[in-house]
Amino acid sequence: MANSLAHRGPDGRGILVEGRVGLAHTRLAVIDREGGAQPFSNPARGTTIVYNGEVFNHIELRRELESDGRVFSTKSDTEVVLAAYERWGDDAWRRFEGQFALALWDRFARSMYLVRDRAGICPLFVARLPNALIFASEAKAIFASGRVAPCVDRIAINAVFRNWSVPGTRSVFEGVDSVAPGQRVRISLDAIGSPVWRRERQDSLGKGSCSVVGRTYARLRDASDSLEFLAVSNNSRESSSSEARVTERLRHAVQQRLRSDIPVGAYLSGGLDSSLLTALIVEERARAGSSPPTTFSIRFRGERDFDRGFDEGAAQHMVAQALGTDHREIAVGTDRLVESLERTINHTESPLLRAGPIPMLLLSEFVREQGMRVVLTGEGADELFGGYDIFKEARLRAYLARDPASEMRQALASRLHRQHATRTDGGIAMWSAFLSSGEAYAHRRDSSAHLREDGQEHALQRSGSGDTDPFASHLLRWQSGAWMVRFLSEDIRASLDQEAFCRCVESAMPPAWRDLDDLGRAQELEIASFMVPYLLSSQGDRMLMANGVEGRYPFLDGALAAEAARLRSEERLVGLREKPLLRRIARRLLPREIAERPKWPYRSPMQRAFFGVDAPDFVRDALSDTRLRAHPLIDGPAATRLAQRAFTASATTPLSEREEMAAFGLLTLVLWHERFVEHASFANAVDQRESAISIFKHDACACSEECFACSEDER
Repeated sequence: MANSLAHRGPDGRGILVEGRVGLAHTRLAVIDREGGAQPFSNPARGTTIVYNGEVFNHIELRRELESDGRVFSTKSDTEVVLAAYERWGDDAWRRFEGQFALALWDRFARSMYLVRDRAGICPLFVARLPNALIFASEAKAIFASGRVAPCVDRIAINAVFRNWSVPGTRSVFEGVDSVAPGQRVRISLDAIGSPVWRRERQDSLGKGSCSVVGRTYARLRDASDSLEFLAVSNNSRESSSSEARVTERLRHAVQQRLRSDIPVGAYLSGGLDSSLLTALIVEERARAGSSPPTTFSIRFRGERDFDRGFDEGAAQHMVAQALGTDHREIAVGTDRLVESLERTINHTESPLLRAGPIPMLLLSEFVREQGMRVVLTGEGADELFGGYDIFKEARLRAYLARDPASEMRQALASRLHRQHATRTDGGIAMWSAFLSSGEAYAHRRDSSAHLREDGQEHALQRSGSGDTDPFASHLLRWQSGAWMVRFLSEDIRASLDQEAFCRCVESAMPPAWRDLDDLGRAQELEIASFMVPYLLSSQGDRMLMANGVEGRYPFLDGALAAEAARLRSEERLVGLREKPLLRRIARRLLPREIAERPKWPYRSPMQRAFFGVDAPDFVRDALSDTRLRAHPLIDGPAATRLAQRAFTASATTPLSEREEMAAFGLLTLVLWHERFVEHASFANAVDQRESAISIFKHDACACSEECFACSEDER
């Protein structure tokens, strides 16, 4: 299991086995490189921790604990986390400002705690077996135990094609779930293997989940949540303007995330968010008497104009020059994207509808080659401060619902989606669907307006007019995704409809989210359905840690997120102008061209790299008629027709956006299934292990307390 996670922790390894408990850790050494080895134990208190990530306020917590009489033997944040639990128990987690997934074994309480940060930055997967609980940072480590075989969760595959990822705690592997963001799970050792444990497991498996129930200790945007522990200063709370409060909290978030015993760099895309972070890093380093940081960016090279729509090099250079950073960039062509696809899927552990994670894998590899291991990055700003088109679409649809006959409809939609028009002709279809949805939203629930999805009708509205539907902002995206589900096998298509998918998303939402304003609901939906399961996972943590690089996210600081949740709607979105408050802050620190630059979605060349008449041989093989028709997860005839269309696409007859995504989804589904399911070499090992366990399952068991196979009653 530890071997399978060597990429996440290339700097060290530790293993502890204590009776029925085993803990393993692979280390990326950032804080206290000499004294922070794990598993880290306090024998006097019977506690041991393995821990991925960082608690950035460990210095402040250390001071508080030292004033209480605690003596520390290391300078690591790991020891602080353990000491905080020993001092405050279950109240410790909400005091942490950071990104982490941890397992803490309390021998005296005979309990294991699994805890994940409030933003869901660091992954933590669990599998509940009849006689054991197995957990790890990635699913492949659970499979490496030899006790869990990777099986397809058909509902989850349906969700991936609808939404790019699986919302909630489900994974694409049946019986493997994740601990939810901001949750802690407590497992009693004595409960494992008991009749109650087995019955609960069986009940949860019937619902397609292994369901290890946790308690929510914190939520990302909860303005009332634990701010007494996360407050920056009294001055921040007393600041007269929200701009001043956000600025101060953002500065503090950057300061904390620069804490490291090794150099810290930054990703620089040339957009508002990463540029603003870089400017604040430059200021902070100047105050400390240090030179500007090293910044990293990726560019796409190609001879055709098609590629230029993906390249942001001019903006990146403008920011780097203005701020004086040591800027380094990597330029990749379609050949690098193609050759890195299978490695990317190995780390995402999921099929993909976009090729965006591939360049991020190459960028983190470049960072590591340049001798860096920690970077700050701007994820989270769009979700918290209103940066995405989906928020503007929701506002425009509400306007169209009030005035369906407005002469401004086409002009506003064209303005909103101008960037799509510069890239592919698929943008025209998107506008058409967008305007049609605006008309549908003007009808009441009792109207006959429906969208058809794969032969079944689903009402667009559930509660009054469309603009008051709590899912209104995201329904168009999900309906577009539902079109792609048609290429999956019949049983997968039948596993999840639109209503069931909405319930799946709602299971990950905070209480009372329906009571928020339209924009607040849309933000919570985006966080739960996209940011956590895709942006921070497939495109974030997995691509960074694949090369042993730690990404840090100042915009996901708990106090900053709570402050953002307090902002008035017009401070997050003014008309169709995104992130007005962040832009006001940026004007004081960045060139005006960058502070005012419109949001430009991150994309990578996909059609030219993987499809068309020059498609790579392995793509043609994966999407061949023979393989598609024989594949258990795919509708062979429908998928074959799409593949033929993909291989004849050209610059003059390009794939539409959803055709492109569906074709790439099928390609990665085939490769993912081959990698994780078809080549499960440990299947026999699982059978042998279960056979060995069965020897101990008899009425007159006389084994010791340490036997993992027997329940307490049997002992």
